[in-house]
Parts: sequence; C-alpha cells; structure tokens
Amino acid sequence: MYYFIVNEHGGGGRAGKTWHKVRRLIEQEHLEMKAYRSKGPKDAWKIAEGISRKVERDWEEKMERDTVVVVGGDGTINEVLNGITCFDKIEFGVIPTGSGNDFARGLGISKDTGEAFRRIVDKSGRRVIDLGRTLTFDEEEKTALDRKFGISSGIGLDAIVCKKVDQSKLKKILNVLGLGSITYVIVTIISFFTMQYEDLKITSVGAGENSISNFPMKDNIFLAGMNFSCEGGGVPIAPHAAADDGKLSITTAYQVPRWKAIAVLLKLVKAKHEESKDFMLWEAKAVDVRCEHPLTVHM
Repeated sequence: MYYFIVNEHGGGGRAGKTWHKVRRLIEQEHLEMKAYRSKGPKDAWKIAEGISRKVERDWEEKMERDTVVVVGGDGTINEVLNGITCFDKIEFGVIPTGSGNDFARGLGISKDTGEAFRRIVDKSGRRVIDLGRTLTFDEEEKTALDRKFGISSGIGLDAIVCKKVDQSKLKKILNVLGLGSITYVIVTIISFFTMQYEDLKITSVGAGENSISNFPMKDNIFLAGMNFSCEGGGVPIAPHAAADDGKLSITTAYQVPRWKAIAVLLKLVKAKHEESKDFMLWEAKAVDVRCEHPLTVHM
C-alpha cells in the first residue's frame, strides 16, 4: 500500500499541480493507494501517526512494508518523519515541491516529478539513512521538547532565519515566481546585522578516543548539527556531511564583526568556510549546548 501525504499549498501553489501529475502516474501504474491532504500545522504529523497505527495493526497479517510518500517540501517532510512511529515497517518516499528542498537535494531526488515517482515505485532510490534528534529544555519555564529531524537542527542565526522565513509574506510572493530560496538570503543578511550574539557552553560527544570535549564559545552566531550537507535552500553548511555515517556534522560561526557579515556569508554559500578562522567544523555523535538566554531552535 502507498500512502500519499500531500501539502497542496506548498511551493506557492506548485504542489497542487505536482499532485495532479502524481495522480495520473498512480493511475497508470494501478497502485493501491490512499491520499491525505495536509491542511495546516501538525496535520501531516497526525496523519503519519494514524498511518503508523494502521500499519502496526495489520503487520502480522501482511508482513509487508507499506510506503509513505510526501508530496511537499521540507516542512511537511519534517512533520511526517516525526509522525511515523514504526520505521522498521514503513518505507519513506519524497516527491519534492517546496522552495528549499534540502531533504530531496541531500538524497539526489530529482525535481522532475516523473523521475521522483519512478524512483519510489521501482525502489531504485532505496537506502537507509540516519535521523537526528533534538531535545530542548527551558529551565525557567520547566518545559522540554523532543523532536526528530532529517536535514539539520540548530540555534542562532539559521534558526532565526528559518522562523522569519516561515512567517514571511515575501517567501509566498517569491514562491509563486519559483524564487522562494532567495528569501533565505535576504532574511539571513538582515538578521546577521540585527541579531544578538550569545555565549555558549558546549559538550561534544564523539565516537572514538578523546570522544568527550568541553569548551566555551564566546559570541556565537549559529551552531548547526547537520545530517545532510545543505540547509536553507542549498547552503552547504557542512560540505562533507553524510546521512548514513551515524554522526552529525557540526558547523558553528563565532566572533564575527558585523562589518564582515557579507564576506563571511559568501564564504559559507561558496563552501569556502572550512579553513576560515570565523568557523569551526567537527563531527560528533551528540552535542550538548547550554546558554544563559533562551534561543530560537530549528529542527
């Protein structure tokens, strides 16, 4: 059985057109399928949870994996990954329609709807990947949050940008023109000049000898734990990240004077930041980050 979870409003309306193409391909292949439309925040998450419960109930009778396919962008993908509760019984597929499409980019999934669909049906793109996990705590508010992520998780600039872009009217306008990823660039430049830098205490847990390290970081701009190499619509935050190595690729920027902002961002966009003293890159199994003030987190 194929379960399609569709965000028809993604990509400035392009997702709806993509879904019409997918429906025709489904009919040509005579696939046994059910389709669900995501209508608002957390809707795709709840749909994926419901599908997982059904798959679990039917497992002993069928003993065959079903496939959950997202027709949407990175936000819908994230919700579905958090909603699926039995990855040992479900295969996951993506037909990208969003403005960023970093998940699809990381897996080499084509923007061509027919190619992406064929990859799912004939299993030619099948592979096992890691998922990350983010736990956040607010000691003053006594709150905690536990979320999975496929692409990346971070605090600071990239999280601020994600939040602003998600709420941006500019993104909706540019999405219609097929230029939604430009929103990330514009919002990043503005946020760099207006954000508050933060001091962090970092504990990094590796996989081998000397695997635990503790160090303070002054005037941090962002810290990102990457599962794939790119976030923010193709920005190569961690050029050597691999989604199947059991590790996160950590990238952080710190103590950058604001007058250097444009030059530093250009290094990042061009993947020339690995040798820069403004950045630090390393790999870890887990990273514990403590800060004095509450920070925006994305996952």
